[in-house]
Amino acid sequence: MTTSTTRKASPLKAAQTKVAGLEDQERATSERRDKARAHLADLQLRSSSGDPSVTGLDLITARGEVEATENLAEHAAKVLAAARMEAAALLAEQTAQEARDSLIGHDPNETLKDAQKALQDAVTSVSDAIAKQDATSDAIGQKLASAGVPPMEWCNGIQYVPVRTSSTSSSVASTGRVSYRGSVIPGRFNVAIQNEDGEAVWLSSEGLTRDSNQVIDSILNQAWEAVRS
Repeated sequence: MTTSTTRKASPLKAAQTKVAGLEDQERATSERRDKARAHLADLQLRSSSGDPSVTGLDLITARGEVEATENLAEHAAKVLAAARMEAAALLAEQTAQEARDSLIGHDPNETLKDAQKALQDAVTSVSDAIAKQDATSDAIGQKLASAGVPPMEWCNGIQYVPVRTSSTSSSVASTGRVSYRGSVIPGRFNVAIQNEDGEAVWLSSEGLTRDSNQVIDSILNQAWEAVRS
């Protein structure tokens, strides 16, 4: 004895197949309605033009056909709309289940931890780079200062500025000299060099003060904007 088994279609697939069939029916009834309307319009035009071949029975029959086909088309449209809603509901249910399945083995907390570690690694990397730049700037500034090169003045394409705790300054009227309120931090120097275009390029921080954390934040923000774009 031979047995055959058929795989039962999923509710969603069955609903979609039903919709496809009803779409064909709705299309056919709409075409039939349109033809009935066109036929009635033609009879009415011929009758009003004095065509004796158009009888009252012809007009009554044509109007009846229009009414019948309009009712059929309206019913087909309602049935199709209901079937589409049913298929949409089943699709939403299946999609929700697929979304739930995709979360199996996925821990949002682990994703957060991975992101935090990646961010911490980035901060550490940038911090190390800034620390090296600061150390290089300090060493070059100290070298220039020890050699007697005046601070805050360009000398053959380079200048150094002793780092202070504050950049606030005021001008002394009697001498015309600038007085700085912030105290000098020993061994800290911001150094600038002129590039090929004559523009000043600072090795670490710019100006009289140094805020490495601000520099790190600026670099990370620029990197984040670049990633987002």
